[in-house]
Amino acid sequence: MATYYQARVSADELAQSREDSEKEAKKQAARIAIWSENGDGDFPVVRIMNRSPDPVTSIIAGIIFEKVLSDGRRKETGMYVLPLPSLSPCSVISFTPTNLWYRINGEKGGRVYAFSRRSRWDVAIHAIGFADANGVDWVRTPLGLAAADSREGSTWARAFDADSVRILGLKQQPIRSTASGCDNGETLS
Repeated sequence: MATYYQARVSADELAQSREDSEKEAKKQAARIAIWSENGDGDFPVVRIMNRSPDPVTSIIAGIIFEKVLSDGRRKETGMYVLPLPSLSPCSVISFTPTNLWYRINGEKGGRVYAFSRRSRWDVAIHAIGFADANGVDWVRTPLGLAAADSREGSTWARAFDADSVRILGLKQQPIRSTASGCDNGETLS
């Protein structure tokens, strides 16, 4: 009987240890966010925020742009991917569609396109992938945060393998600001 209770206590301690380890692993990843909001005029603003005291790297933001037609209907223009090398600690970057160019993956000739300043645009955030200070890859979607090697994370990554994905680039440096609610204490790694 004592052996059964010892085994049960050991199993509970192991489960608690795993849960604590998962929370610690997600500590920095939980402080990374992406969202869009109304900006000035007809252009939404996309913001990517790092509220941790460590940089994140290998960022890939998945964004869906919708052109707002004159009758109010929306025309989805497809999936766009913005790769960024890194995001500084305790920072937010902001940009509008007018600060972006894009090319279509797999299109011959490498033609570069821009979002029309004469059109109204809406933005839907698909997901953001990034590597934390420990080199662990993460994916945040509207449904939550997952390790990139999990089933949820790998499904998200496959969405970018399509030939029709549009690769974004910044025309000029995004607007940078300091993230509120940032822990400026010790690094998390």
